[in-house]
Amino acid sequence: MKQQFSRYSLIGVFNTLLHWVVFAMIVSWGFSQAAANGWGFVAAASVSYLLNSRFTFQQNPQKKGYVFFVFGMGSISVLIGLLGDIFAWPGLVTLVLFSVISLTLGFAWSKWVVFKN
Repeated sequence: MKQQFSRYSLIGVFNTLLHWVVFAMIVSWGFSQAAANGWGFVAAASVSYLLNSRFTFQQNPQKKGYVFFVFGMGSISVLIGLLGDIFAWPGLVTLVLFSVISLTLGFAWSKWVVFKN
């Protein structure tokens, strides 16, 4: 499990950067943090799901698993973005908070639900 978490974390660094870039672009276009965090998550999650299925959990990607992953973690992403809008957090606070939550909950969700053997 330690090796899986290490791989998941390494892939997560790349996906976090992708998420942040998409978030920044969408916010700069005048959209809400909830929308930006949601779309940033979808972009990063798509790449994350493919890489983690192959390299972390050694499984072939499946539509059902992808839907579980995106719906579960995407809901949290939009919720954190919505809280950022409600409380007028700086975008960086929204991104860092979601990134921390996503690392721990995302690994657990992936291991025990999405890629459960």
